[in-house]
Amino acid sequence: MKSSGALAILQKEFMHMARDPSTILFALLPPIFQVIAFGFAIDTDVRNLSTIVCNQDGRQASRALIDQFENTGTFQIKEYAHSSEALFRALVEGRYMVGLHIPPDFS
Repeated sequence: MKSSGALAILQKEFMHMARDPSTILFALLPPIFQVIAFGFAIDTDVRNLSTIVCNQDGRQASRALIDQFENTGTFQIKEYAHSSEALFRALVEGRYMVGLHIPPDFS
């Protein structure tokens, strides 16, 4: 479609709306209503993500980090993996949403 054809259609639509003001109401009211309704309906707060943890350090600092993750309410630790391969496999299979890998030299 040429730009001159698009401009002609746009000009025709504006002339139609100028002749019938109720067209503007019906063109603008539904999108405004949808923005307001969806603004109240959508919750963007993320909670209780199923989490798998691979703690290869095992010391107090790594356990404290895991506790901090769990106490936020965002992460819910479901399983502890014994290796990074098991952690990766569980994430790829889709059993968990989040994986936390703590390396052996974390502390």
